[in-house]
Amino acid sequence: MTNKNRKIEIESRVLEFLKDNKNSYFSLKELSQALQLRKHEYKSLQEVMNKLKRDNDVILKNRQFGIKTSPQSQKVEGVFDAGSLVRGYSYAFVNCPSGDIFIDSEDISNAYHGDKVLVEIRYKRRGLLYGRIVKVKRRANNFLTGNIDHYQGKYYFLPDLAMIHTTFQITDLRSARKGEKVLLQIENWGDRENNKKPAGKVTEILGKAGNTRTEELALIKQFDLPLEFPRDVNDEVSNLDDNIDDREIRRREDFRNITTITIDPSSAKDYDDAISLEITDDHYVLYVHIADVTHYVRPGNHLFEEAVKRGNSFYFPRSVIPMLPEKLSNKICSLRPDEDKLTLSVVTRFDRNYNIEDQYICESLIRSSARLNYDEVDNIFEGRKHTIPEEIVHILKELRKLSQELSSRRYARGYIPFDMPDTEFEFDDEGNISAIKRSRETESHKLIENCMLLANEYTAELLHKKGKRSIYRIHENPDEDSVRKILDLLSYYRIKYKKNQKTQKLIQGLLTSMPNEDYHRVFDPIILRSMKKARYDTEPIGHFGLAIKYYTHFTSPIRRVCDLAVHHLIRQHIWKQKYGDNFQAKTVREIAERASEQESLADNAERETSYQFKKLYMKDKVGENYQGLVVNMNNNNMIVELNDLPVSGIIPLSSLKDDKYNFYSRYMELIGKRGKRVFRLMDKLTVKLERIEFDLVFSLVE
Repeated sequence: MTNKNRKIEIESRVLEFLKDNKNSYFSLKELSQALQLRKHEYKSLQEVMNKLKRDNDVILKNRQFGIKTSPQSQKVEGVFDAGSLVRGYSYAFVNCPSGDIFIDSEDISNAYHGDKVLVEIRYKRRGLLYGRIVKVKRRANNFLTGNIDHYQGKYYFLPDLAMIHTTFQITDLRSARKGEKVLLQIENWGDRENNKKPAGKVTEILGKAGNTRTEELALIKQFDLPLEFPRDVNDEVSNLDDNIDDREIRRREDFRNITTITIDPSSAKDYDDAISLEITDDHYVLYVHIADVTHYVRPGNHLFEEAVKRGNSFYFPRSVIPMLPEKLSNKICSLRPDEDKLTLSVVTRFDRNYNIEDQYICESLIRSSARLNYDEVDNIFEGRKHTIPEEIVHILKELRKLSQELSSRRYARGYIPFDMPDTEFEFDDEGNISAIKRSRETESHKLIENCMLLANEYTAELLHKKGKRSIYRIHENPDEDSVRKILDLLSYYRIKYKKNQKTQKLIQGLLTSMPNEDYHRVFDPIILRSMKKARYDTEPIGHFGLAIKYYTHFTSPIRRVCDLAVHHLIRQHIWKQKYGDNFQAKTVREIAERASEQESLADNAERETSYQFKKLYMKDKVGENYQGLVVNMNNNNMIVELNDLPVSGIIPLSSLKDDKYNFYSRYMELIGKRGKRVFRLMDKLTVKLERIEFDLVFSLVE
């Protein structure tokens, strides 16, 4: 433990001791004896007490210290964060709306990470609240996934979630054996004061630990995601007719004679959007066709209720948990080539200078001409060999021009061009991870994005102009203080920007002025974390990142409930279809809230899966050296991202033996006390993978 962290611990223990003896005063020697400090820590105790006196947290009388008492203790609710405990420190935090509360390890009761707890505020020091957990109000988990281990004749359960920082006793093993992955139902959470471990019973054996399918299933179970659809939902789906009624065909606009294409990832099966482009001497007409899921999934039926419950589809490296049953998501509604499909189409007519002359939305019928993937389209754009028919190639090249113009206009408006890489996993025939790589947004991705943005923005404006309620995709402006800190940090690292601009243009300028990819690897995530998270709301607050006043999600009704709801709102308010009591304002608000909650759950589940798969891939690479880049740091660690793999890990500052390093948060620097050696963001390091714990732990190779 570093000297700084030890002082934090001494401060916490001193204040707690004085709080417990609030009517008494103690000399330094008495405090040292009461806390059982070692002789060499006496000086640290002196420094701590001097600071506490300066901060007005303690009273000094006749060379003896006592606590300042408050007339009444305050209790607040929050969520327990065990991150510090997991990393070996003797304290944790409770996250509250008003700020974090420091909790000594002796005061956490039997709370575990994510639990909703009641905290008693004990004192305040230099703006930081200190408290103790007096009650666990709601558990974050009733079930945990993990591995079975065997030691000295007893079986133990090791949780997958590293934040659950203990082993569990097993009351019912069933037939599970060492090395197997299981689902454990928690029966009691133990008693830390009496050193009693928590316990539970095995309810399901998931498979052999370390197998990618088993690990993915375990994470699905851990996040309590639905693997099956209820019987009433399946019954409704089985009664759906695959064929389109002639009367339905006659009442829709028929676009089957227009060349239409879908462009998706090569692994996709749910094609919920397609595009067409007609070119004349005077105009371009862009058609954005979206699967008409509302024809089959309507408010009041079981399918709709299940879609709202799930909120969205969940995507994992080896599987998908769909929002809608496969018969709908991959067959009836999916815009597969050479099949007639019901759609809602946003039709936009541009003049030859790409100015919008007219837009409208209609119920339509399409027949996709070709199913393309992003790689195939990029092959065309980059002049590589391909087998795409020339008619479609011509349309794609014209779409590319349109997309480039739309991008240019978005940039002029203040669009913030984040391009964060995704991680792609490759698997061998046995299901083991054979490779991991970074994937970037290409021009084909941008083409589809621009078409979808156009349709989403039009839909939001349409409903708003009609004065009708809707669900909007909002992104609030960042806090001024956060922006100020980012500008200060990036200026220090010589990233230039123009002053006296709107915040959007400032951030846009920062991103576009970075001189190379290393800068983006380091600073794009830092800038993104300083901004607020986008969410769904029924009030059109605006979308900061897109620089758009009215925006929604309309183009993915197969996999997002917001889009499905917006389709129904168009039917209700624009086309005056009757919905009765099934789709009132309260319902729309609840859908917006549910969509935001489930999106956050999906993000967490997919992020955790990616993280666990990376650790699984790296487990047999302990001892190997890598080149990496310092992408972040804090009081305890440097965070290094490897150059050749999309993998990050930590270098604990305690492992740097050449000096004692102080962390300066303003400019993200570590400076040695004696030799004045400096570590900064963007430093290129050679590191060795030492071990895999909660994090990948690297050591510095000089």
